[in-house]
Amino acid sequence: MKIVLTLIFLLSFVMGANVQITPDKSLKVDQKDVSAMKSFVKKKYHFIMNEKGAKKIVKENRLLSDAYLKHNLLSDFEKKLIRIEIEKKLADNYVTYIQKKKSFPEKVLKSYYYDHIEKFKKPEEVKLVLYKFSKYDDALHFLQNPKNVTSYTKQNLGWKYIKGIKNPYRQFIKSGKKGYYTPVFVMGKDRYDIFYVEDYRDNENNYFPYKDVRSQIERIFLNKTFEREREKILRHYQ
Repeated sequence: MKIVLTLIFLLSFVMGANVQITPDKSLKVDQKDVSAMKSFVKKKYHFIMNEKGAKKIVKENRLLSDAYLKHNLLSDFEKKLIRIEIEKKLADNYVTYIQKKKSFPEKVLKSYYYDHIEKFKKPEEVKLVLYKFSKYDDALHFLQNPKNVTSYTKQNLGWKYIKGIKNPYRQFIKSGKKGYYTPVFVMGKDRYDIFYVEDYRDNENNYFPYKDVRSQIERIFLNKTFEREREKILRHYQ
């Protein structure tokens, strides 16, 4: 429903009319809707949705929100809340837009990098190998003696930052360090996984190079100067 209401509000702002929320009678879903839903889900839930699933959810939400509006269930207070939320979003977007038109001096960004170098230390890493089994007993026997079991599929995963590995895998992988086999993870019907920590590095004195974190530093500066830039813009319009 949020997507539909947002479009309605935006239209009312552009036309300079009073806020009027009416049912969406077209109930069509185009590719832009699908892309917006996929982007929303990825950003909010860190989940990559496929095209078919995204289109299905957009269609269902549109049908239900349309029914909600047709039954006049949206109160005037709810309309105000939605408008406040959208106005806040648009206001923040505009300030960010103005900010990004300006560039921070390279020497300022580099100075921040070297003054706060500990923020850019590389986290611990492990080099992982994944063993996949179709039978639970095979996986258990593998843990007891890896050399005597060959009924598996082996996949080299390469180097991974430990903090980027999801739990419950991370807690086992971190505790084992180099040469460690995790317990068996039941992944589904006829799928059992074991991770092997082939190598480990603590990155105690390793840091991300400046070029890799430059955009991150820019975002830090944007956040730090946001309120000041907002006040500056408001003085221009008031």
